[in-house]
Amino acid sequence: MTHTQKITARSLLLGFLDLRSLSPDFGEWTEKEFSDNPPRLLRLRQLKAMFRAFDLPWKPSSFTSGAFIRLEHPRYAPLLSRLKAEYEEMFPDAPSERIESRELPMFFEILFDYRMSLNESLSFPANFLEASELSLLAVRKTMALNKVIRSKVVAVEKLLAELICPEGTSFSVRQLVRDYDYPDVDLIDIDIEWE
Repeated sequence: MTHTQKITARSLLLGFLDLRSLSPDFGEWTEKEFSDNPPRLLRLRQLKAMFRAFDLPWKPSSFTSGAFIRLEHPRYAPLLSRLKAEYEEMFPDAPSERIESRELPMFFEILFDYRMSLNESLSFPANFLEASELSLLAVRKTMALNKVIRSKVVAVEKLLAELICPEGTSFSVRQLVRDYDYPDVDLIDIDIEWE
């Protein structure tokens, strides 16, 4: 990983989704549980460092429900205003006065659950090592569709990232290593070594 790479709230989100797809049980998300699995252990350490950097409580199950969102904090006002405008555009005859910051955790949870549900589909066809002609055609078609879905799902990821950090803060890897004990490793290399 390069020290100039920027780590954003979206990086945190994608790291969380990645570890959750490898280990859905939050009870396993401990150094002890992952001590015999370097790929998961390093992902956990990176994720914990990002949580510290973004000043989020380390409570993975609460994170998925948006419990980290501080409703009284004015940092959400611009986002809430924009969401109200989008709502009014989508539903011109419905009142938007009732849209309040207390709804943001549920908004986060719905979008997070949707994004999590896409993980398995977007990782298809991870297990195909060889295929017949028609199987290859089917795999290519799903890969093409997944490419389109990935390009569109970025909008959901950006909204989730904005709820995680409305200010759009980013950190260099160097800063995360220095200040938050972030493991500066290439997870792809670690995964290949582990297999």
